[in-house]
Amino acid sequence: MKFNKLSGTFGNIEGSLSFGDGLNVYCAPNESGKTTWCALLKSVLYGISSSERAKNGFIPDKIRFAPWSGKPMFGRLLIEKDRREILIERTSARGAPFKSFSAVYQDSGREVPELDGSNAGTRLIGVDSKVFARTLMCRGSV
Repeated sequence: MKFNKLSGTFGNIEGSLSFGDGLNVYCAPNESGKTTWCALLKSVLYGISSSERAKNGFIPDKIRFAPWSGKPMFGRLLIEKDRREILIERTSARGAPFKSFSAVYQDSGREVPELDGSNAGTRLIGVDSKVFARTLMCRGSV
């Protein structure tokens, strides 16, 4: 599987990030959105919990990454798997961030039957969200 493009409205970012072949390193100044891009990637793959509440210094992702622009939160990831492009999209629905999920083949527009909002990341990456965050992403502390 290969990531091709990530886009969304998420925290301080509104735009897209393209990936090349091999290892991709994103270098940018502090406060330019590196951690937010990582969180967007994880959130498109695994979703965002709408039941988490802020408490004792903990800020849930639904609040931490609420779009600064005031627009609805959304994320889109274009991947290539088994020589086919798949577009994964999460949007907000009924006030819940990333509640709506779709995964379609780019060439036909047909749904990818084995992917849904609860299993997409695990099915595509092969690990759950906690393992993904701890091992497959290099990021600073948040």
